[in-house]
Amino acid sequence: MKKPTLSSLLVLALFCWVSPLFAQDEQQGEESTDFNYIDPVGEIASYRVVSGSRTTRLIRSGEADVEIMQASARYRRDYYAVEVKASLSVRFSGNQQKTTYFLLPKTFYDEDFMSTIANRPYSSPFLKIKYLRSVRANGQACHKIFVYDIKELRAPFVEATDPIVTDIEVKDMKFEAVICPNVPALGAFTLDVQATAAGQTGKAGLNFVR
Repeated sequence: MKKPTLSSLLVLALFCWVSPLFAQDEQQGEESTDFNYIDPVGEIASYRVVSGSRTTRLIRSGEADVEIMQASARYRRDYYAVEVKASLSVRFSGNQQKTTYFLLPKTFYDEDFMSTIANRPYSSPFLKIKYLRSVRANGQACHKIFVYDIKELRAPFVEATDPIVTDIEVKDMKFEAVICPNVPALGAFTLDVQATAAGQTGKAGLNFVR
């Protein structure tokens, strides 16, 4: 039997030392895949009303915050709660505030959701989502969607600590949204909301601020 040389022993020792490091790296890589999903709960996006054709002339200015929240236990498995806090300066009516909630399916954040609704609109008892077209916004490829038949919800559907603040009753809310990467909460770079209040239908265009 051939006696091992000093060089072969050194190579063997080096292999035995390096192998566990590679195994550790592979194990760490496998573990990291468990954290690919990003929970949007707590994300907030702020918007400012823009003047022009996108906004009813009665609305002088305004802003809104959109936050993703936990739904109540009954709905938490399949839905997030979306809180929308809006403050508007309305001609002849002064400052008006509105806080509303609706349920958003968790599948909204799946990578293939847009391609899925491009073939078949999403429908649930709480809202419907229709894919309109792909667009460019903020220097990147985005998706324009239409959200309608929104069922406005009250606090029992969400884990809300603040009471609902509302000066106006809003009905038949619907909106178009341009959904882009790297925008928090809904991912909407722009929102064009239409609703009926005090018997009149109005619209407000909002642009993402931060």
